[in-house]
Amino acid sequence: MFGALRSRVRVIRASALAAGVLLAAGVDAQNVEPCAPPQILAFGKAAFFRSIERGAFAIGERPLEDLTDGLGSAAGSAQRKTASRPARPGGLTPAQARAAVFPPTADALILKSLTAYVESPSSDGADEAFGALLESAAKILFETPPDRAGGVGRVGLVLEDRQLFNRSSSFVVHDMVDGGRRLKLEDSLFGAGPDLMLGSVNKLLSEDPFFKAPVIADKRNVDRNNIGIAVTKEQDLRALWFDDYRAHLAAGSPTRTPERITDALNAGWPTLQKFWAFKRTEIFVDRAQTAFGVELRELKC
Repeated sequence: MFGALRSRVRVIRASALAAGVLLAAGVDAQNVEPCAPPQILAFGKAAFFRSIERGAFAIGERPLEDLTDGLGSAAGSAQRKTASRPARPGGLTPAQARAAVFPPTADALILKSLTAYVESPSSDGADEAFGALLESAAKILFETPPDRAGGVGRVGLVLEDRQLFNRSSSFVVHDMVDGGRRLKLEDSLFGAGPDLMLGSVNKLLSEDPFFKAPVIADKRNVDRNNIGIAVTKEQDLRALWFDDYRAHLAAGSPTRTPERITDALNAGWPTLQKFWAFKRTEIFVDRAQTAFGVELRELKC
């Protein structure tokens, strides 16, 4: 009973959001057949926006009210702060912001993938449609919550020009939406072991790997697979690396001088930072993709 009710609520919410997308595009939702191309396209976009909210929530972020926000390039905007502020005078409504995410030239490709799913529903088809939407989006900004009540958040994940920017790192959407390609990318960048191939940067970091240190693995319960969820803020990651891991290295051998440890940590920090960004981006994509597949099941023709 409750499962059916939840399904009904999802349909109502998705239909309402789809109607908003249609209206923002200048289409009268009342005069469109349920499975006509405009309705399929609107439903798919509505499901996409709901799914990326789920993905962002999984890593402690949320889409900005004005998704495109006009903050400039992704590389620059990733370093800028943004408040959880009221809408600017003359700013876009939520429906207009969603409509502005996709250029009109992208609709044909998106509709093709959604129609293929309608004609032959499958998880692979849903993944293909999600990938088409993610690659077609011109720009979407997400923000991290402020550190304290009344504080200012900052731009976190950024989707722009078929790339996902996370802090100072960027990953191609095409590689991130496919599990096989994503694993190959991870192995090529960081290897498959607990030292993230940091031995090539500094030998000390491979002799006593970060993820095998008891203070990290046992006390903090952080490992290679969960770091993207267990660590939600860069300042917490920095504390793990430069405080907890430093103390572990210092206690390991009297030959490890403070200077040697500092050099090793400074050399390895950019790699750990990029790995953390990769895992957070991976979680966002995986959760959003899964949520999109669930949403798309309600598209029945």
